[in-house]
Amino acid sequence: IRSLPLSVIQDELTSPISLDKIDLQQIPETPGLVEIDENARYLYIAEVNNLRPLAQELATGKPFQIVKSLFWEPDPSKITLRFASGRKFGGVSVKDWEHRLIHDFDPLFNWPMCKNHDTAV
Repeated sequence: IRSLPLSVIQDELTSPISLDKIDLQQIPETPGLVEIDENARYLYIAEVNNLRPLAQELATGKPFQIVKSLFWEPDPSKITLRFASGRKFGGVSVKDWEHRLIHDFDPLFNWPMCKNHDTAV
């Protein structure tokens, strides 16, 4: 997994979209990979079965409420979503890309954020 060239998946990811500006019509109802960042700090990276319901849940801000504290107040205008739609990129499975990105970027929160089994893998 470490030998996978990051440029392949980085080229597939969309430009960052702040959570307060997500247009759900622009998010496909397909499997894919998501990255959630805040000020260039990785918060969460995951393979999902359906990108749109995940984006819809993230746009509410509710997934971040359980980790909100005196030290961190989630701000949807500063948290961004990037995604790549598909099951393979450069001939490599999304699961392998997920492992590579998690290994390299060490996101702060890496757990299934969705209650809906159709969205989280």
